[in-house]
Amino acid sequence: MALNKACKDAIFITLPKAPHGNWNGFLTNDALREAATMRSTSSTGCTVTNPVPYTPTWKTVTDFLDKYMK
Repeated sequence: MALNKACKDAIFITLPKAPHGNWNGFLTNDALREAATMRSTSSTGCTVTNPVPYTPTWKTVTDFLDKYMK
């Protein structure tokens, strides 16, 4: 609910089958990525995108780093 009310640009990826501490399994292990979803919010109009199936990859990480760390 906080993500909905934040009115900020944000993306949240859930990994319901991934245990804590498995730092790269969510990128390499299909069993851990199974049932993953992504949802987002936008500061423009406080819009919310409902969760959709999503498969995180190394490209997910590099796209994030390219966008926010350069």
